[in-house]
Amino acid sequence: MNNISYYVVMCLGMFAARNALSYVGAFHILHHSGALDFLICNYEAEHLLGMDDVVDDLQTIIDRKQEVLQ
Repeated sequence: MNNISYYVVMCLGMFAARNALSYVGAFHILHHSGALDFLICNYEAEHLLGMDDVVDDLQTIIDRKQEVLQ
């Protein structure tokens, strides 16, 4: 695995823990909201942030996606 893969797995775990989700549940939400793509495409900037900030960014993307769908 490369650094991005390790980083995505770590972020997935942090997101799952914060939201009391399984890894599968967290992956499903991140994938379908586009947050996972965001994380991969913006790795260079996001990996410099603290994990709380990264998980906040992921939650913001999910929230915005839900607003659009309503």
